[in-house]
Amino acid sequence: MCKYYRDLIQYGDCSKTRIEYCDYASSLPLNQREDLPCHIPGDDSDALIRATDPQHLFALRQMRKVWQKLDNARRRLSDLHTNAIARQRERISDLASHLLYFEELYRELGCRYYAGCGWRAHMNPSVDPRTHHAIVEALHGDIPQGLRDFFQPWRDLDATIYIALRLLEDGSLGLTDRIQCAHEECEGAYILVRNIECSLGELKLHVERLERMEPIVDIFDDGTRVRSDSRDRKTAL
Repeated sequence: MCKYYRDLIQYGDCSKTRIEYCDYASSLPLNQREDLPCHIPGDDSDALIRATDPQHLFALRQMRKVWQKLDNARRRLSDLHTNAIARQRERISDLASHLLYFEELYRELGCRYYAGCGWRAHMNPSVDPRTHHAIVEALHGDIPQGLRDFFQPWRDLDATIYIALRLLEDGSLGLTDRIQCAHEECEGAYILVRNIECSLGELKLHVERLERMEPIVDIFDDGTRVRSDSRDRKTAL
């Protein structure tokens, strides 16, 4: 509530000399403050004149409630942003865990293939051409893993994890944009996860199919019988 201070003048007339405006009145332009009918005499006024109906005092009370609600809304929004960032970090961590799991599963399949009977696949003429191609693409040859088509989804997943983490920490973007961009990258990454799961599942079926085949035996001129898969596996390793 605004307070004014009056000085006692001749014949009892009073003149307004100073006003302490309340928060609500202070937020208004100067040409509108004088129209507010809630000024009351200050404690040290020479004349205590009855104040008129303090209409904007009620508006000030409502405004304080609005400010309180606004502060609460800002705190809730901050909590939502914090939780959203934490969830995106958890998703990125989950994607990285999937990638590590796929690498371990691939190593296990490779060891199972080379250590077992599956190694004869590239020599047995009865092998299905699709199985032969899949095995060679995933486990054979001198082509680096970084250039094999089998590992393209793996490379894409690794790049997506890096991009999502970089976007989430990018200070040049707004907080909402950072969360949204990271979320979209993670959504695309989970499609790659499903594709890798399918390709590894198919590779496992190919390895198991080869393990059930009979070994090939080479017979030399001297009558020596040698299993080709054992001989060639030693050469490859």
